[in-house]
Amino acid sequence: MRARRHHPGKTNTRITANPRRSGLRPGALLGEILRDVCSGTSRALLFTLLCATLLIGLCLAEISTVSRVVNDADSYRRSGASILMFQAPGQIDATRCEALSALPNVNQAGAVRENPVGVKPTALPGHSIPQRDASEGFIRLITAAGSTPAAVSGAGVVISDQVAAALGRRGGDTIMTGAGTIPVRAVFPYPDDGRKPGLGYTVLSPVPLDRRAFDECWIEAWPQTEEVATQLRSTLLGEGDAQTRPQLSQLNSRRGQIFPGAEAFGGRLTIAAAPAGAFAGLVIGLVMVRIRRLELASARHSGVSPGAQTLILLGEALVPVAVAVLIALTATLVQTGLPGTLDPAALRGLAVRICVVFVPAVVLGVIAGALTTRERQLFRYFKTRA
Repeated sequence: MRARRHHPGKTNTRITANPRRSGLRPGALLGEILRDVCSGTSRALLFTLLCATLLIGLCLAEISTVSRVVNDADSYRRSGASILMFQAPGQIDATRCEALSALPNVNQAGAVRENPVGVKPTALPGHSIPQRDASEGFIRLITAAGSTPAAVSGAGVVISDQVAAALGRRGGDTIMTGAGTIPVRAVFPYPDDGRKPGLGYTVLSPVPLDRRAFDECWIEAWPQTEEVATQLRSTLLGEGDAQTRPQLSQLNSRRGQIFPGAEAFGGRLTIAAAPAGAFAGLVIGLVMVRIRRLELASARHSGVSPGAQTLILLGEALVPVAVAVLIALTATLVQTGLPGTLDPAALRGLAVRICVVFVPAVVLGVIAGALTTRERQLFRYFKTRA
C-alpha cells in the first residue's frame, strides 16, 4: 500500500500520526489527554472556570428559590394553619379521633375537652387557671414544635407559655396548689398570630381515653388534602346532638386556607435551571471542539483516526467538567449546611440534578463537534482561522 505523504506543516504537535497513539490503546490515549491538559492545549483552566461559574450560579439560584418556598411552608405549619379543629361539644369519641393519625398525610390527631375544676396555684391566691383534659395525641400535636422541653409521656400537665410566664415555671418544674403538687411536663407556645383564642392561657391535663365524650378533635394534616377533613365526622358519637351542629375550622386562617406550595414550586423562575444547564453544557462541549477544528483536521490529515481523536477530546473535556462539578457541589454543601436550612437533602438533590444533566450534555456537544469536524475542510479552516 502506498504510504501517505507526510506534511510537516499540517501535523499537530500534540495529536500525531504515531500508530500507537492513533489506535485505541488506553495508555496512549490517557497520555495524550494528560499532555494536552497540562500543556494548556485543551484550555482546561478556561473551561473549568466557565463551567464552575455556570454550575454554581444555577445550583445556588435553584437552592435559594426552593429554600424560600420550603421556609414559607414551615412558617405556615408553625402558625397552626395546617391544623383543623372539629368542634362538637360532648359528642367526640377520643379513640376514633386519635385513630385518624393513621390516615395518609395526618401527622397528629387528638381530642380535648373542658375541665371546669381549673388549677388554683398557691402563687396566685384567689386565681383559677382554665384547665382542659387532653388525650396524649393532643399533647403531641400542641407540643410538636417549640415546646420546652419536648413533651414526653408521663405524669404532669402541659402549660401554655403565658401560664409559664405568670407562674415563673418551665418544663420539669412543679406547680404548688391547695390540692398538692403538680409536675410540669412541658411548656407549649401559643402566640397571638391569628390563632383562635382558648389555649393561650390554659393548663392541659393528659387523661386516658375513657368513655367520656370530648368536645373537640384536632388534626395536623400535611400536605393538605380535602379528603382528610371529611373523615372528621367519623369521630362523632352516634348521630350527634341535633341542636348542636359540629363546626370545622382552621386553628389559624390568617395564612390562607390552603398553602400554595405546589404553585410556588412549579411556577418558580429557576424551574428551567436543569434544562438551561443541559443546553449550556451542549454549547460548551461543541465550542470545546470547534475552537480547535484546524488543529483536529490537521491531525486527521496526518493519520489520527476519528474514533481515537473523539475519545481524546472526551477525556480532555471531562477533566474541567469534573472539577467544575466538584466545585459546584462543594458550594452547594456549604450553602445547604448553613444553620436554619430546612430539608437540606432535598435541596442538594436539586443541585445534583443540574450537574447530572450538565455532564452528558457536554459529552454530546463534544461528540457533535467531533462529528462535524472534517479533514477535507482543513484548508477552509486554515483560511478562516482567527
